[in-house]
Amino acid sequence: MRSGKLKHIIEVHKKITARDEYLGFSKDYQFFFKTRAEVKHLGGAEEIVNSQIFPSSDIQLYIRYRSNIEETMRIKYNDEMYDIDYIEEVGWRDGLKIKMSKVSE
Repeated sequence: MRSGKLKHIIEVHKKITARDEYLGFSKDYQFFFKTRAEVKHLGGAEEIVNSQIFPSSDIQLYIRYRSNIEETMRIKYNDEMYDIDYIEEVGWRDGLKIKMSKVSE
């Protein structure tokens, strides 16, 4: 993996479960680590859910290999949050290819 292509800075957020004031469980995301990535935009679309239009965009990232990244995490890129769709190892521990889609809230 060429380091010159890793031009963008991304943040990875880890899913945490905590008790709230009503003794229930709440799920949130907490900052886990920051790294550099190569970003490729794959395209976008608009989805209609409950009579509302939600724009979506798919992005593919290439980062250096890390063993502690999971598909339950989220990635923050350009002040937008993205869900990880899948993670694929590139080479033998050379890097990771991550496909992600924008979080629609």
